[in-house]
Amino acid sequence: MSSFYYNGIKMAIDHILGNHDFQISPQTRIIEDLGFESIDFVDFVFMLERKANVSIDINHLSVELSKSHGRRFQDVTISDIEKYLEDNFGKK
Repeated sequence: MSSFYYNGIKMAIDHILGNHDFQISPQTRIIEDLGFESIDFVDFVFMLERKANVSIDINHLSVELSKSHGRRFQDVTISDIEKYLEDNFGKK
């Protein structure tokens, strides 16, 4: 994947984690694999808004990702977030 949103997601993760050894892929889980805590997720969404030039309602994002995939929010992947952004803000 090399979409505009995917690149923004990776840049936001790099900003939050700094120098990390994680292998980032579309199937990487934000919370389970990267260990994001709530404050990290809030920072992630803020950075993503800046990188993608969109305004994200964090509550809507959390509910929609959990509901639409029928799983725990902890299991949401980078690919899920990318799809959410494309569905709500269009492809760029």
